[in-house]
Amino acid sequence: MDANKHTQFYLGQLEPLVGGVIEDAVRTDGDEFGDEFFGLAIRCKDGEVRHLIILADDEGNGPGSFEIVEGENHLSGSTSSNKGSAGSEAIPTVVAWIEGGIVQWMASDQPMRYLVLDADTDGNDSMNITMENGSIAEVIRTSSTMLADHLPEWVTKLVEEVEGQ
Repeated sequence: MDANKHTQFYLGQLEPLVGGVIEDAVRTDGDEFGDEFFGLAIRCKDGEVRHLIILADDEGNGPGSFEIVEGENHLSGSTSSNKGSAGSEAIPTVVAWIEGGIVQWMASDQPMRYLVLDADTDGNDSMNITMENGSIAEVIRTSSTMLADHLPEWVTKLVEEVEGQ
């Protein structure tokens, strides 16, 4: 395989990760030689979590090589859980603080981005979007895509407090 085809092959492997959100740092279990590898868990735009594993040994051999892995049977997280908060096994939680009908702040238990669309379009430049059911809605975008504050402990505590009342 010539260099251009080799590069194109790896670019094709990375394509599903583009636009995804890094959720965690992960490591592999040791192989038959005791070697472990590290990488990133990325929630892709299609909703799947894929793991970008960096293939290099302790001496730094193999720089630039990687593997994309789906599934978690041989991985462990190192920075946070992918489980969600307050006992929810797979449901991310986001808290939206709204005051006066305006979103003031967002926090989540997993890294996530958000986009606020407002259907109250009076006197504003509006745009049409296609809803999940195929209908067209007129909205305004109140801000650009933003990242929610990643506060997993606080979100978990808040959910437990709110659901306990």
